Amino acid sequence: MNGRIGIKRMFFVIIAALCVFTTLIGCSGKNAASGWDSPPLTFVPEEWVGKTIGVITGTVHDQVIAEFIPGSIPAYFNDTPSSVLALKNGQIDGILSGTEDFTLLVPHHPGLRLLEPFFDEGPAGILVSKEKPELVEKLNDFIALIYADGTFDEMFNRWIGGDEIMPYIPEGTGELLKFGTSGVVDGFAYYKDGEIAGLDVEFAMRFAAHENMKLEMTIMDFSGLLPALQSGKIDYAACCFSITEERAQSANYTDPYFSAARAIGVYEAVSPQNALTLDDINLENASIGAMTGSTGEMYIEANYPGAGLSRYDQIPDAVMALKGNRVDYVITAYTNALGFVRSNPDLTIIPGTLLEDGAAIAVKKDETQLLSDISAVLDGFREDGTLDDLIERWIKEDGSEYEPKEIPVHTDAPVLMVGVSANREPMCYLDNGKVVGLDAELIERIAYEMDMRVEYMDMQFSALITALESSRVSVVISNITATEERKQKVNFTDDYFLNPQVLLSRKVEPVDSSDISFWDSLKTAVERNLINENRWKLIVDGLVVSLTITLLAFALATLLGFVVCGLRMSRNFILKSIGNIYVTILRGTPIVVLLMITFYVIFAKSSISGTIVAVIAFGTNGAAFIGEILRSAILTIDKGQIEAARSMGFSRTGAFFTVTFPQMVRVAFPVYMSEFISMFKMTSVVGYIAIIDLTKAGDIIRSRTYDAFFPLVVVALVYLLVASLMIFLFNYIGRKTDKRLRRAKD
Repeated sequence: MNGRIGIKRMFFVIIAALCVFTTLIGCSGKNAASGWDSPPLTFVPEEWVGKTIGVITGTVHDQVIAEFIPGSIPAYFNDTPSSVLALKNGQIDGILSGTEDFTLLVPHHPGLRLLEPFFDEGPAGILVSKEKPELVEKLNDFIALIYADGTFDEMFNRWIGGDEIMPYIPEGTGELLKFGTSGVVDGFAYYKDGEIAGLDVEFAMRFAAHENMKLEMTIMDFSGLLPALQSGKIDYAACCFSITEERAQSANYTDPYFSAARAIGVYEAVSPQNALTLDDINLENASIGAMTGSTGEMYIEANYPGAGLSRYDQIPDAVMALKGNRVDYVITAYTNALGFVRSNPDLTIIPGTLLEDGAAIAVKKDETQLLSDISAVLDGFREDGTLDDLIERWIKEDGSEYEPKEIPVHTDAPVLMVGVSANREPMCYLDNGKVVGLDAELIERIAYEMDMRVEYMDMQFSALITALESSRVSVVISNITATEERKQKVNFTDDYFLNPQVLLSRKVEPVDSSDISFWDSLKTAVERNLINENRWKLIVDGLVVSLTITLLAFALATLLGFVVCGLRMSRNFILKSIGNIYVTILRGTPIVVLLMITFYVIFAKSSISGTIVAVIAFGTNGAAFIGEILRSAILTIDKGQIEAARSMGFSRTGAFFTVTFPQMVRVAFPVYMSEFISMFKMTSVVGYIAIIDLTKAGDIIRSRTYDAFFPLVVVALVYLLVASLMIFLFNYIGRKTDKRLRRAKD
């Protein structure tokens, strides 16, 4: 009894903690103190007594603080981004770094400002192993060479505030040269498009090519570079090393290859009067969130190859990253941006447009008559003012309420299957479980004029074109742009609405939330995300779908698992090989990939529902794991027991069910039940094939309320509670069926 009470208390504690965490996240970053009411732009050492300054572990910046800013407190970080995040969150008062670092940081963080004057301009050199004195001479000669012919200046200008493009440098073929760097210093050594790049990296490649040496790069923490030199793991290291007497005792220095001033950086709120515009932003050095498959993603890829592009399945995911400081901006359609700003006072739209997009209706390539019919109705709507009326009622730049109208419907007419991604308010979104918005009203009016009725298939935006190509839907309307690449796969009508791509950004000025209590914030979050429009029903319905798929898929996986186990333990070489191949393929294929192949390839032409497809995909995948669980359990049973049963007259089958099976169940049961819980959690990806499960329900709520955090935590809580109940139930079953425990009680 005490154990049960403890479990219940633990559940309540977890729930309460997560609720508190959710609300605090929603309020975090809105009124974080930076150390001053109005940060000065002039460096006055006396004002920094007792204040905390971020430095990178292993640099000489803590020594600089001791010499130039006595009384201040260094706070150590492993990398610059972590120190900047701490500064923006008010956890430290400033950061100390080289001015070149700030040149690269400021475009990413508009509120980051430097105190002047700069101080302690010091030379930076390359550290070389004490065992390699000849390497120092070669490096010095190379430094003099690239300075004399202008190569270094060109490199410096390209990497520090330039286009950051790595030229082609042929590899050497001779002796091995081991080079070490940290890989986290923008401009000098960092990861760009998945590859290590930067000034120090290019220098190393050029030097190796000049000496015809084969370069081997090692990436490690800054603080580990000097020990790596001393132990001989690397021959030399470059990472903006200031030349100091202390380091010179452990390693040799080359001649200085650049000189850098240091400065204190603080975070200052930017007021609306000096807010940013597109002209103030260097997107080439910014981190940008975009939805996978969107024209915004394509635009950034084509025009800003140096930008840090992060791709997300849904725009709400990108906005969550924006609010969490993981990206600087989000590129999205203007109507999407309006919706998010409407519900998030800490977000703003950067003035100006990046790309003049238009929204069109997509139709399959061979459906020329359908395309012609839709286009004819659309032209009529343009001429009689219906389209203008739609836009006026749904696009509300002032934040006023939408004005939907009743749409006539042919109840017995042929179905027009329409693919949408219903998380793009006000173009297409869910309201009380119904697809509404400008796109929805438009396609329903078009269908009425064509004597048809609409049925929707809601799915990920990136899957819409695939669904159209595979005939899962007949039409796609979801604020989709007719790009040249898409035109090669499907046909489009003329644009019915101009919806430019814009940038969403965090407001840099703090939002005053001091008058809002914790309980008021929690109450507001619950009302917006669960009570309004009965959104809690989405969670309940999604949970039912997730459990249904899990139960059916697990039953299928269990049946197939016995087959797989039998194949794997067969003495027939062919059957055993089939079992081995099955397990290898199914265990090695990601479930998302398997799910999409099953839906879009294997059952592309079938009318089978997405739920059944998910059951098949998860069942066949789970069979590979369950088969191995059963096989492992059987192998733990002593063969002598089976031989004894056979000697007593039992048949092979009788011996299996009398001796092997009961012991196998007891051994396999805990892992078998863990597989059930894992499968339940894995169903969170079924939204990729247009199923509204528990996770998809959370995404829908987020897309409607534009609350990036609360719906996710609600979904996480539901998963946690259901999984915990499953664990409790399985443990109960295990106790009740364990004969040893029952005998012990007796």
